[in-house]
Amino acid sequence: MATKNAELTFQVQMIAESFNVIHAILRRGQQQDIAAIGLTGPQVSLLQTLAISDGLTLKQLSERMGLAHSTVSGIVDRLEQKAMLSRQPDEEDKRYTRVFLGNQILDYLSHARPSHRADVMMRALELADEAERQLIVDGLTKLRQLLEQVSIE
Repeated sequence: MATKNAELTFQVQMIAESFNVIHAILRRGQQQDIAAIGLTGPQVSLLQTLAISDGLTLKQLSERMGLAHSTVSGIVDRLEQKAMLSRQPDEEDKRYTRVFLGNQILDYLSHARPSHRADVMMRALELADEAERQLIVDGLTKLRQLLEQVSIE
């Protein structure tokens, strides 16, 4: 029994490590794009936070990023000057301002970023033969089904 658990633990670690490496490889194109337009780490972090939850208040952004309100406000100011985001009054309570991604970022998120990932994935899968590609698809499909099953329980 202990050997079986050790083997399962090893397999879990290998899968998790593989996903981390795959994720890093797929993000490289995005990181190159970000570097080309001269964004800082905190600016990228703020844009990523808004990509997940667009329309947050400065207070919400500060809490999610773990940064001081004044720091986040300065980051928003600089990104707003670059037209990467905009501030808009809250529709229900005009005392609050919400921060939204600009069209430039929205276009990137919907077009450029996925195409980077798809291109890298396509080139990698071209190196595999048809049987290997099918093994990858079948294995990932099964893992997804199992994870969905566990998350429902």
